[in-house]
Amino acid sequence: MFSGKDPVLEAPNSSALSDQATISVSSDKPLKLLKPIWEPPPRSKGMPPVESFRLTKELVGERVKDNIIIVTFGNYAFMDFILGWVKHLTDLGLSNLLVGEFLWL
Repeated sequence: MFSGKDPVLEAPNSSALSDQATISVSSDKPLKLLKPIWEPPPRSKGMPPVESFRLTKELVGERVKDNIIIVTFGNYAFMDFILGWVKHLTDLGLSNLLVGEFLWL
């Protein structure tokens, strides 16, 4: 039965933590230092080969954390969104992310 109240405003906030709640982060693999996301390649080096950009199980395995990988896709038209997205996630300390490019053929 409809009560006339907005269900979104009436919904409990399940994301709120109590004072006694704790968050623990565990990983089943040893901590591996990754190349920083924001570190540009040296100007003296050319572009890496195209094959190094392919999505592989090894690439995902390097970035995965607690069996979670965060992914987005975009093209040059979305560059501002992608850079902002990566900046916000890395500011939060997240490194388990990948950005893919889609091409219009």
